[in-house]
Amino acid sequence: MKKYIPVKANNKGTTDLRVELTYDLGGYNMFDYTEKPRGYYLVVTPVTRQSGFESFTAFTGLRKCIKEVKRKSKSAELSAIKEAELVEKQMINHVLTTNKLELA
Repeated sequence: MKKYIPVKANNKGTTDLRVELTYDLGGYNMFDYTEKPRGYYLVVTPVTRQSGFESFTAFTGLRKCIKEVKRKSKSAELSAIKEAELVEKQMINHVLTTNKLELA
């Protein structure tokens, strides 16, 4: 699941928020030395879309584990989509506030 939500014009050049539900195998994170759980993650990232390209700035978005799973499956994905709908608005509001953006 991936969707784009347009934002108002701003001095950063951000055009949209990308909201995406992804599956991650999890494992050891070499950057912060922690164990990352396997599961479905909701990611909200401010992006600039122009001329068929998409770019973003590191550390401006938010990522949250929505559902931990033992393996990837269609039923787990459907369950994760339902759970993502419950926290999606909160995450979008947090990213908007943090990056001083407004929805179009």
